Amino acid sequence: GLTGCLTIYNSELINSSLLVTNGKCEDSLNFVNSSGRKIKIRIDDAYADAVDADFSFLGIERLHILNAGNDCFDVSGGKYSVGISKLKDCGDKGVSVGEKSNFEGDKISIENASIGISVKDFSRAVVKQLNLNSVLVCGESKTKKQEFGGGQLFIYETNCDGNYSIDNESMVRIGE
Repeated sequence: GLTGCLTIYNSELINSSLLVTNGKCEDSLNFVNSSGRKIKIRIDDAYADAVDADFSFLGIERLHILNAGNDCFDVSGGKYSVGISKLKDCGDKGVSVGEKSNFEGDKISIENASIGISVKDFSRAVVKQLNLNSVLVCGESKTKKQEFGGGQLFIYETNCDGNYSIDNESMVRIGE
């Protein structure tokens, strides 16, 4: 049941640097039931998701992802914070937050993705600064799985004045 080329399971990381290149797995880097702070991550050329985290509590200082076949950063069932991120060439979403997760981002930069940030299924995301380039949908907030409800997306500053997708159980607030 482990889906990562590198899986961090039931572990604690402090002041760690992780690098995965040419991951040919469902997730190049997978966190499961883990915690950590002061983490630096770089993923290059992921077959599918670059980083997938489930049931974890992570404080990531720097996140650099180049070329993911699916989502660049996909989290569920936990609490996640990212200081500075540069996500480029994400096959689907730059950041995906789901299943009762809390996500906080300071400076999130996403270039070339279908969706910049997606928040769903009782999750909440707060982003201080969101810089998007070549993104079809700036953000979305929705219910994906019927056993959950909508999502909440708050963005304080963004250069994206394009499309946002919101269902009737969810919310998106810009500049508040």
